[in-house]
Amino acid sequence: MDNDYFASKVVSLVLAWVLCIPALFAIVGFIFSFFRKQDDVPWLFSAWVGFCFLWLSPIRYMLFQLVAAISYPVQSWFAFLSTFYFGVYPKIAEEISRTH
Repeated sequence: MDNDYFASKVVSLVLAWVLCIPALFAIVGFIFSFFRKQDDVPWLFSAWVGFCFLWLSPIRYMLFQLVAAISYPVQSWFAFLSTFYFGVYPKIAEEISRTH
């Protein structure tokens, strides 16, 4: 017997992609803002700095976490219900660590 509480249906996968689309558009717009021509800076230098910032910095992991967090609640009912727990848990852990 397979009790996969996080099993996803086709509808939830479609909803996850639909919710991610605005975040993906924002990420693409943010990336292209690095490649805009500045008046006193050569375009190639701006492109190189933008590329290095996106490729070598941890911002790419942060963007992935953003997209994953947006799409997580619609993956399944268990994921939807556990979202509330995950939203409260860091605050509870902070209060516990502060008292001990």
